[in-house]
Amino acid sequence: MTGDYQGIDTIVDDPSPPSADFELGDSFASRYRVERCLGRGSMGTVYAVFDQVVGERVALKLLALPKDDSIEGFRREVRLARRVTHRNAARTFDLGAHAGVHFITMELIEGESLRVLLARRVRLPEPEAVSIAWQLCLGLQAAHAVEVVHRDLKPANILVEEGGRAVITDFGVAGTLSEGADSTEERARGMGTPMYMAPEQVLGSPFDGRVDIYALGLVLYEMLTGKPAFSGGSKIEIAMARLSRPPPDPREHAEVSDLLAELVLRCLAQSPDDRPATPGELAKRLAALGANAKDPPASVATEPETTSGSGTGPFAPTSVGDRKLAVMSFRYRGNKEHAYLAEVLTDELVDLLAMTRGLRVSASGAANRFRDERDARTVGRALGVDAIVDGSVLYTGDQIRIVTRLIDVETGFQSWTERFAGRMDDVLDLQDLMAKRVAEALRVELAVLDQGRTVPGEAIELYLQGRQRSREPDVSGRSLEGAIALYDRALERAPSFALALAARAEAAVQRWFLPSAREADGWDRISTNAVHAALEGAAHLAESRIAAARLDVSHGEFASAARHLSTALEIAPTCAPAHEYLGLLQCDAGRSREGVRHIELAHELDPSLFQGAFSVLRHHALRGERERWKQRLEQMRLSPRFPGFALALFEYRLALWDGDVQWARDVRWRADSDPNSSTARLASLLQDALDHSAFELGRRFDALIEPQSSPRLRTHWRQMAVEVLAWRGERDLALDQLQKAEALGVLLDADWFDACPVLEPLRSTSTFAEIHERVHERAEAIWRTAGA
Repeated sequence: MTGDYQGIDTIVDDPSPPSADFELGDSFASRYRVERCLGRGSMGTVYAVFDQVVGERVALKLLALPKDDSIEGFRREVRLARRVTHRNAARTFDLGAHAGVHFITMELIEGESLRVLLARRVRLPEPEAVSIAWQLCLGLQAAHAVEVVHRDLKPANILVEEGGRAVITDFGVAGTLSEGADSTEERARGMGTPMYMAPEQVLGSPFDGRVDIYALGLVLYEMLTGKPAFSGGSKIEIAMARLSRPPPDPREHAEVSDLLAELVLRCLAQSPDDRPATPGELAKRLAALGANAKDPPASVATEPETTSGSGTGPFAPTSVGDRKLAVMSFRYRGNKEHAYLAEVLTDELVDLLAMTRGLRVSASGAANRFRDERDARTVGRALGVDAIVDGSVLYTGDQIRIVTRLIDVETGFQSWTERFAGRMDDVLDLQDLMAKRVAEALRVELAVLDQGRTVPGEAIELYLQGRQRSREPDVSGRSLEGAIALYDRALERAPSFALALAARAEAAVQRWFLPSAREADGWDRISTNAVHAALEGAAHLAESRIAAARLDVSHGEFASAARHLSTALEIAPTCAPAHEYLGLLQCDAGRSREGVRHIELAHELDPSLFQGAFSVLRHHALRGERERWKQRLEQMRLSPRFPGFALALFEYRLALWDGDVQWARDVRWRADSDPNSSTARLASLLQDALDHSAFELGRRFDALIEPQSSPRLRTHWRQMAVEVLAWRGERDLALDQLQKAEALGVLLDADWFDACPVLEPLRSTSTFAEIHERVHERAEAIWRTAGA
């Protein structure tokens, strides 16, 4: 469910439109295609829509205006909200009008409000509550940095995504620090929700950004205890209570650590002078408690170092590494009006890098002392860091270009660089993409630099060659085998080379899955040994965890795979392969909407990835979203990064699902040139199944599938056999193949069971129903057992 939005009182689970004259699927303003209604309230209705001009989903709020001049309040809201650009503050894009209807477009947050979350769970574990509060501090800090005070922070205005990101929404009563709270008009506008007002707001006195600190203290109190800090017979009575008495100690209602309880009470001090002065100071104190699973953001730290969190439970964090990094203020060239872009981009990158496990990021204030000194060795030695990130921003016309580079302090050499370009209209998306992709690239490159201090140069070179070789798409497996050989040579020269251990494990598991891997080749044993070695010698690397997750999935240990992937993303929040593989698992196990988001993020971070695109295509096809899957398929056909055989195989299945037999006949198979290879035999069998007699089809599928080494691959191919045989009306043969797939113990495809159209003839059978139920239970057990 998507969470609350500005001025929306009712969350809608039923996607039907609120009135007959605005149908789902309609195009509003010749631009926005309506997908579903998110909520309704006195100020309007919010929809999830697809913006056909820019090709992305956004939230569209249709405004209910009581009088013509009330639009000015929304203009003010948009002006203030657009100043704030941060991952923990929902972005507002534009205010417009169409056919007499005013509307606002906003970032679409897929999740739920903290209000709804607390109504369901009552209170949150301390690490989770602190993590949310810490993120809210970052969002408020970004707002205060551009002189915007929220003034109405409350659980209904905080959205929490399934992945844990907390986002502040609704700047409807926001004001600026420079507007002067001495004004009676400003104080009236700054009246937020009575239950979450600071004492100075209740009194109508002048106030500043510390009202947001007070409100955040109330929210944190409620998350920890499940109760509001103040109670009374009415909202006004509750608001007045804070003028006459302090809140009860949160430790009276729940187990809260002493330091955290004292910090909450300090946020709720009646006098603003007794509260933390800024969101940055509060964020630093929250991080210092050690309850947060991520390192404190460098932009709020006072020293160029971080505090590691302890964390508990199945997703406990790993230890912080020793690499120290500083980000220099990006240089700006262009119209002075947009010079702020360089500072915003720098801060965004600092915040993201600070959340990357294994990096210690110097505070931006420390690096700013060297704004005019661009020699990396001089700056690096003064700050005591190992590497410097430097960059520049060029803005000309409506085009913006960003260049980012990594420089090793010891040598002064540039070890990595990347360029980003786009239109000024896209700067927010470009900023987010740049920060994420740079963070991931830096994580990998810094790891190489770090290993380079203890690993022979020859081993580093062999590892880099192997990494390049492993990225070559090749169904035959030759590229992966070549990469494994290079990693082996690197490990001969440096047996404890962590990067090579992790990369070898991932390559071995992927090789096991390919059709050319036979039982006699021993890839199961090779993969298992490689993963065990990686977890023993390189458990701190996200790549080791991804390899372990792949191995677990191949053995049907799905909950363990989910835990490994969660750990990988704690180690490296921007690790694209971890996002992609988690998305693949979610798409298979009943969480496909969330899975698609992880896959799309992965492909933004690393456009060379391709595996997850098939799951996204399938997600749309199984939901009957014909226009979307047709468009995606055409894009995939035009891209050289998709293996030809895999694409042809998927086209064949889509053709059967769509009932287009001629399309299935016309599929252009690009299998291995060897007619006896597994891929060539599968292509021949599938083509024969369209026109030839069904006699011996089951036997031919068995003969093709049984020799394959990977149980996951055998399961996938059994599912194709089920589809073909069910489409042909051979129900008994189809059920036989389905039972053989289930017997392998790794069948996990809830969406396929629920929605694949060619399975309709099987749904009335008890065999199908029993397997269907077991698969759903298997899928649900993943997230229940893994704690996700």
